[in-house]
Amino acid sequence: MNSKISMFFKSRSFKRGSFNAALTVIVIAAVVILNIIVTALAQKYYWYIDMTKDSVFKVSDEGMAIIEGINADINIIFCDDVDNLQSNIYQKSIYNTALELSARFDNISIKHLDIYKNPSSIAKYKMTSATSITDTSVIIESGSEYRVYPLTAFFVFNDENYTDAWAYNGEYKLISAILQVTADEYPKAYFTIGHGEMLVDQALWNLFAEAGYEVNTINLMEQDLAPDTRFLIINDPIYDFQGISADTAGKRSEIEKIDDFLDEFGCLMVFTDPDTGELPELYSFLREWGISFGDNAIKDYDNSLTTDGYSVVAQYATGQTTGASLISPITELAAPPKAIVRYAVPINIEFTDNGSRNVSTVLTTSNEAIISDEDDIVVGSGKYNLMTLSRETRYVDNQAQYSYVLAAGTTNFATNSYIGQKAYSNSDILYAAMKQMGKERVPVDLDFKPFDDTSLDITSSEATGWTIAIVTVLPIIAILFCIVILIRRKHA
Repeated sequence: MNSKISMFFKSRSFKRGSFNAALTVIVIAAVVILNIIVTALAQKYYWYIDMTKDSVFKVSDEGMAIIEGINADINIIFCDDVDNLQSNIYQKSIYNTALELSARFDNISIKHLDIYKNPSSIAKYKMTSATSITDTSVIIESGSEYRVYPLTAFFVFNDENYTDAWAYNGEYKLISAILQVTADEYPKAYFTIGHGEMLVDQALWNLFAEAGYEVNTINLMEQDLAPDTRFLIINDPIYDFQGISADTAGKRSEIEKIDDFLDEFGCLMVFTDPDTGELPELYSFLREWGISFGDNAIKDYDNSLTTDGYSVVAQYATGQTTGASLISPITELAAPPKAIVRYAVPINIEFTDNGSRNVSTVLTTSNEAIISDEDDIVVGSGKYNLMTLSRETRYVDNQAQYSYVLAAGTTNFATNSYIGQKAYSNSDILYAAMKQMGKERVPVDLDFKPFDDTSLDITSSEATGWTIAIVTVLPIIAILFCIVILIRRKHA
């Protein structure tokens, strides 16, 4: 019996079987090791293929071009480990965008923090005790500058409770944050206070901040505008601004400060509505820029999102005017999105051209709009201006320099209902204004990407080809490896 067992272990069939078994183990081990190596390299160098129809999760060429000229070191910091990031579809989307940026640019790095095992690691990023940093937060850092964003900031939602995400906005958010933390200087945008101004929400404030502005409030009765101020925003004032009077003897009034600011090629935005009331000093100043506001609210029942007629779907200005050129990136689209102007008064253009100043329309109603008084009696009908742009041109060293006044007859244009959800063109119009009026580089060409477009944009035959390639390539390599070994062994 022992001799038979001994003979079996010495037999040719046993040796061949042992060799085949060993070869199988080696090949399987090689495939596993190769898979681990390829996975690690894919994560490090972003070896992924976005096969969605509109490359939803791929960084666009416009986005890459914006970052191309930035040389500062940038950290994109996630507050969770890789496995958890990859297991959540929302976090994975952001993480993959960050991976692509890191693979393309040597100065962009990805880091991970464990906020539970090491809570002190996020202490430097908490601006106030109320700042909330969770395991889904994303931090963009360069030098001493940083921005902290919640997971919801990278998506577009259909509801104010942030439960129904329908589009991905990660490319815009990350690149906007990178522009902010790497800026050599931050142009300033001030919101006036001291006149009962109210921000219904922080949407307009956040819009300027995301475009790279240092945003703050200013009381012009007590403070002067900084030299690097680009925008002054008057939003929903109740009380008038201080003009020249006995009270201002020996000092500049608020109106004079605004006038001096525009003389230095500044940009002014004014938002009012039917409840604003009469503001003699401010309105007298604005008439010098060719605009005045009506008193009663506009309704357009045929072109409104709501049955009350107040949520007007605006008409875009066309032609060769300054106002039309401001929104041309929108109007040149095959199907421009809607601009919504809620609860507005008409803006009257006092002159179209007055020497160095000209005034033009940006948005209007349709021809079917009406104006009603407090008793709901129609007092006017036709087309009305909803937003206008005034520009003053002066020459310095033979170079044209401009000052701007953008006027809107609504205080709802820049609220979260219309710019926070990005379902309308309201935010794009304001970004276009920042780009043209403020001469700032803002990521205006980077738009959100609806999840409806995440279906694979490949044919059945292409899908079959990819499947065959993936399924057969490793077995073929293994078979060729085995053949080479067997041939070498046979001739050994």
